[in-house]
Amino acid sequence: MSSQNNNKLMCSSHENFEIIAVDLKKQTIDKQGNKFLCAQCLIQKLGDGNIILYNQTIEMIKDLKQKSNQLNREACQLKLQNMQELESSINNFNELFNDIFNKLLKSIDQQIKENQKEIQSKDVTIDLINLAEDVQILSDNYQGDNQYSIPREQINVQSISQFLDVIKLPLIQLSSSSQFSQILQSIKKIEQQYSIIQQHQNNEKEQKKTPSLNQICTDHQLEIIAINLHSIGQESETNRFACIECIEQNPIKYISLKKVNQKWNEFIEEQNQLTTQYNSKRESKLNSFIKLIEQLKDNYIKTLSQIEDQIIQLLQIDNSKEQYQIKNISFFEQDEQSIKQIVDILSQKDKHATLQAKQDKINEEDSLLFLNLKQGLDNLIKQDLFAKEQLVKISNSNFDDSFIFKINEQNTKNDCQECQDFIIKTQISDQYLSIINESIQFHLKLQTEVDNLVQKGTLQLTNTDQQSQNEIQQLTQKQYQKFIQNSKQMTLIQMAQENDKQVSNLQKQLLEVNTKHNQLQQTDKDSKIKIQTLEKQIADSNSKYQKELKEKQEQFSIKEQELQNKLNKTYYKWTFSDTYKHANCRLSQCKTIVDESAQGDYYYCLADQMLPKNQTTFFAFRIFAIGSWCFVGIGEREVLKSKGFKGWGQGGDYTILQDGRNFSHHQINIRGNNYNSIKFANNDTILIEVNMQSKYIKWTKLQSNEQFSLEIDPNLDLYPCVNLFNGTKIQIF
Repeated sequence: MSSQNNNKLMCSSHENFEIIAVDLKKQTIDKQGNKFLCAQCLIQKLGDGNIILYNQTIEMIKDLKQKSNQLNREACQLKLQNMQELESSINNFNELFNDIFNKLLKSIDQQIKENQKEIQSKDVTIDLINLAEDVQILSDNYQGDNQYSIPREQINVQSISQFLDVIKLPLIQLSSSSQFSQILQSIKKIEQQYSIIQQHQNNEKEQKKTPSLNQICTDHQLEIIAINLHSIGQESETNRFACIECIEQNPIKYISLKKVNQKWNEFIEEQNQLTTQYNSKRESKLNSFIKLIEQLKDNYIKTLSQIEDQIIQLLQIDNSKEQYQIKNISFFEQDEQSIKQIVDILSQKDKHATLQAKQDKINEEDSLLFLNLKQGLDNLIKQDLFAKEQLVKISNSNFDDSFIFKINEQNTKNDCQECQDFIIKTQISDQYLSIINESIQFHLKLQTEVDNLVQKGTLQLTNTDQQSQNEIQQLTQKQYQKFIQNSKQMTLIQMAQENDKQVSNLQKQLLEVNTKHNQLQQTDKDSKIKIQTLEKQIADSNSKYQKELKEKQEQFSIKEQELQNKLNKTYYKWTFSDTYKHANCRLSQCKTIVDESAQGDYYYCLADQMLPKNQTTFFAFRIFAIGSWCFVGIGEREVLKSKGFKGWGQGGDYTILQDGRNFSHHQINIRGNNYNSIKFANNDTILIEVNMQSKYIKWTKLQSNEQFSLEIDPNLDLYPCVNLFNGTKIQIF
């Protein structure tokens, strides 16, 4: 045992030794042994790996509790998150549900109203008799002896069916909606969270269980657990499947179902790979054919178009004989200079030498042009030879996909340019030799057929036939000579190989252009990103503005409610007076609205009710329209009456003008620039607060909460009043 002294544990076996370690071995704890150890105890138990220091034990306990708490917290957090997702999914589904059913109810309600209208219309028309139509209907349904059959209207079953389809379709779509799927997915997450251990145990059981087929061995009535994949010759196919007893009888033949499944998966994977490789190779070959044909077509079109354009341009040149610019009149009517020019021309030995020289120059230019055209056609012949060779190589199963582009693409840095040129020239030579061999073989075959026909007597050589044969031989010789000329042109084709260097330079330039194009694309991409960022910022600003607008609307609603509460506390039925106003002021809306019609002067209109002197009073003016000027506030009735309820700024009122000026009874005949009150406009509402005891009047613009106050004389009898000019219209409430 151990004793505790001053928060320290002392060893019970060794006196005055402080506990510095704990034995965590389970046997020690179960046997109630001495698990608290001092340094002496550690010496005795030296070599026991289950002993740790006391301080380490405390730290391990704290760490254990902390990690356990963290795991539990994470589990609770995950549960909370899943529950929140489930709640959100259900709310979304509920909104969709309510929306769909509200639409369905509206549709059904519309049908009900239409049926009710139809019933009402039938009730109205039942007493109306149209003799011609009703007699015809009665005649169609009359059965004799005062008996008749009741006619029935034909019901539009198709429209009812369509309406029911409209009702059923949203209900069917409801179960397949994304909101419903989200609910199922959230439930599945929660199920998976709390069934991981059980599923893991089930998986372990399934893994430990021997795989078997849903078949029974016909010999032993046991499950099939192995298969024989070796050749079995003439044996029955059922011998391929084996149970446990079949394996004991012949254990070498069979392999497990797990290995069979593995082999089957490997077989499927190999077949997929082979199929993919074959399809890829075949697709690449066909694409190479297409690219080669497109390239050849483009070259033909480009070259022939250039030749055609040059010839057309040549035809359009005015190469007719240049005529001397001499007036088209008789020789005797020519002027002195023209006659001198004519004499010079006629005195020349060769009168057409100048024209002939110009035509010779044109012929030289045409020869150069024809030489260029011929060179273009020769290049087409060379491209045909390359295309033929490439088609042969592509048709070979071991073709190289990049071969078709080797003519136009730049070679890599490690390749030898001279070797490339030599290979290309060799390929051209091979193609020409192939053409020569084909021509010789064709000529020999034709000669053999002629000899055979002569020997059989089918071909009789008459003088005419001999002449035809001579013509054929001459034609053949001409073709052969032409072929020799074409062979000489090989030298020119080889010279054309030097143009490949220029093509390489052009390819470099093309590469630079592509690089610049990529840079422009990147710049365009960056610009699009900036535009998206700006659009997002605009959307955020718009959202913020909408939020602020909503808050201001809510604040305005609150203020309006507060105003209403204040007005309810001191409620008066404010109305304009029929008596205390100018004659040009018109009242309407139960004397709550006044407007000015004469447009001649400034006209006052007071309220019927006087402002009380023992409390705070609230009333408001709603500005419907401001013609030119509009004053709102309070006024002294007798003073304004003495002035005929017209004019302005001459005392008797406390008012503000729409432009921000204010007027006080204490400041008579002051119409200066005191623009220190609030400004208002159409559709604004001005709340006025009057307290006679505190001697003030306060105007408040509800739309912006702007305020302005003036001191008033509490001894006056004051009334709400307005001053109108040029079509102004105001309501008091």
